[in-house]
Amino acid sequence: MNEMSNIQAEDPAELPAAVSGTRTKQMIRWVLMLSVPLVIAAIALWFWYISGRTESTDNAQVGAPVVSVSTELTAKIVEVDVHENQHVNAGDLLFRLDPAPYRIALMQAQAALGTAKAGVTELAGTYDSKQADTANKAAMVGAAQAQVALDAETYRRQSALMARGFTTRAQLDAAHAALVASQAGVTAAISAQRSAGETATAAKARLAVDGSGINPAIEAAQAAVDKAQLDLSRTEIRAPVSGVVAQADKLQP
Repeated sequence: MNEMSNIQAEDPAELPAAVSGTRTKQMIRWVLMLSVPLVIAAIALWFWYISGRTESTDNAQVGAPVVSVSTELTAKIVEVDVHENQHVNAGDLLFRLDPAPYRIALMQAQAALGTAKAGVTELAGTYDSKQADTANKAAMVGAAQAQVALDAETYRRQSALMARGFTTRAQLDAAHAALVASQAGVTAAISAQRSAGETATAAKARLAVDGSGINPAIEAAQAAVDKAQLDLSRTEIRAPVSGVVAQADKLQP
């Protein structure tokens, strides 16, 4: 009875506030109880997500394409233009080889090319000259043959006159000698024409050109010049791609 009396003696206006406060505490407690597992689950899910996509190691290295640079010539290094870990662009000069032997080789090849061209020019001149000489000798053969015909006619007349007693033996002999000389002149002219023709043919053969229309001697000499120029250009070693220089300390002039 006393307890009931005490309850009834409390202020009825305070009861809703007390009940409301209790409910709020219960809601907070339930929210905390539910949120903690959710947070733990979210953290576990995050670790699971990154653990499947990322690897970790104490010996990790960054992978990158490595381009080896080497020379195509046998020569000493005279100049190094890069240092370790230096960034270079494609085409930048890395180091230089001694160009002197290859510059000399180029000069020699160029001289040989000049000699070949001069020789071909000389052969061309010889060919043209002998062609003209052959034509001239052909004209001389024609003139000699005409002279033979004239001397033969003179000798025939002198022989007829001699038979009739209207000339002398001396004139007949002179006509005969002239005929023999003119016949010999034809033979000499024909021989000279043949010789000039053979010389012209030989010069033409030495001037023979290939399908490109270039004399083989000049073509070979030009090829030697091209190779010498290529070798000289290879004394400058340039970066084939852009990147970072490694092991530059191995380049020692």
